[in-house]
Amino acid sequence: MTRREQFNLEFHKSVMPDGTMDYDCEAMTDVNQDLVFATILRGFDEYDSEDIIESISEAQKGESDYRDFYCPDSLTDGFAIIISPPNVIISTDEYIQPLQVWKELMQEWLVFLKT
Repeated sequence: MTRREQFNLEFHKSVMPDGTMDYDCEAMTDVNQDLVFATILRGFDEYDSEDIIESISEAQKGESDYRDFYCPDSLTDGFAIIISPPNVIISTDEYIQPLQVWKELMQEWLVFLKT
């Protein structure tokens, strides 16, 4: 099972009228956690995704002994991600996921953005 399946998420892309690509993530349930995760992923572009994946990798290796805060400019602070080893804390609702789980979800999103 992929992480997007685990969190009931679907990735979609479409061509906008101006010819640009639009990347979207949709929660397939009304579960608040899934809705929050979908909103957060929509806010991460390739650069932001690569950055947080790298930071999670560093935290997993013990290279970072800190709490790091991530929130792309496209999202409000209510949708922030805090790297707090061994977990990430997601949004002001404080959904907690292991570093590896969130890293894998971000990697799936990044692959989707690059295709």
